[in-house]
Amino acid sequence: MGLPAAERFSAWREMCGTPPFPCYLRCAEPREFAGRAGAGELGQLGLLSLSSRGLYEFRRPPVLIRRSDPDQFRLVLSVGGSSGVVFDDRAVPLYPGDLVLADTSRPVGGWRGSADGSSQWLMVSFPRTLLPVPDAKARALVGHPLRGATGLGSVVSGLIRQTTADPAQFRPSETSRLAGVILDLLAVLVAHHTDELRLVPPEARRQALLLQVRGFIDRHLGDPRLSPTMIATAHHLSARQLHRLFEPEDLTVAARIRAQRLEACRRDLADPRLCHVPVHVIAARWGLPDAAHFSRAFKQAFGLSPQDYRQGASE
Repeated sequence: MGLPAAERFSAWREMCGTPPFPCYLRCAEPREFAGRAGAGELGQLGLLSLSSRGLYEFRRPPVLIRRSDPDQFRLVLSVGGSSGVVFDDRAVPLYPGDLVLADTSRPVGGWRGSADGSSQWLMVSFPRTLLPVPDAKARALVGHPLRGATGLGSVVSGLIRQTTADPAQFRPSETSRLAGVILDLLAVLVAHHTDELRLVPPEARRQALLLQVRGFIDRHLGDPRLSPTMIATAHHLSARQLHRLFEPEDLTVAARIRAQRLEACRRDLADPRLCHVPVHVIAARWGLPDAAHFSRAFKQAFGLSPQDYRQGASE
């Protein structure tokens, strides 16, 4: 914040006490506190990032809800450090990677940080009317940690990180589309955990599954066993369902795997920090252990042999 130590927490408390989501704050060691906040918008989504050092508690009691209630849901992603929330007198610790749904119309409390550590939260707020899930079902999910490290949770977490890092990076033409994608994913995530997937439009479900599969491919590119069969099995799909999922895309699933592996190799071959690593080792690292096959595929994709490409990139 750039403020003297004695003024930091009082400024933070004043900021967090203003609409649209005012809270009461308390800190036992305010002189040890430091914090940074960032906010933005993406279509109908409100974006907020909070990072702080030192332990403090927050409360949003009914009196503050009556004072200001935007009538929204807020999805919180715990990025790092120690934190937790309290709903209906039930304390829920949040660990890095956890997601939790909050309701601006319900009292909430919690804590962030520790006496000798920091914490970071990223949040996306959106009108509750945008969820296709019955309001009562969505509210029942409030305060229950959702896994953000695997499956659809990891896709949602990744998009939250990307959009809150710098909302201004997106052109106006991209903003509406990206906000729609995030809302679709949030709808599928909530619907999945409330057994109401049938209420989510089919295209939204397809996009969510497609992003899950893409994320799976990204995480397993270095595994030579990665194949359409492996992907289908991991997502409880038949081979036919997986190929149908990719029909509207520019590349088939097998072609996407091959293209991403070759692009990863191209990137490493152009990296001067890896100039001492043999070409075949780089190829094997990205799931292409057959050196001759890799060389042919690379030249077909980029017009040069791997060795010639590396030499040209270094000049």
